[in-house]
Amino acid sequence: MTPDVIRHSFKNQLAIILGFAEMLLAETMAGDPRRDDLEEIHKAATTALELLMRLHPEEGGVASRSS
Repeated sequence: MTPDVIRHSFKNQLAIILGFAEMLLAETMAGDPRRDDLEEIHKAATTALELLMRLHPEEGGVASRSS
């Protein structure tokens, strides 16, 4: 696999993680003990995506909800 293919695949995996985290956050009420963990997963995936975009700004970003 080329570096571009690996980068693209990694970005796709982050998009999946972000999508599921956002879906679960939307279904989870404030005060639910799982919410903090879901927010941390979303934050980590968002940070990883931002780091990837800093390394390769020509790739563009993935739309995501604001935390």
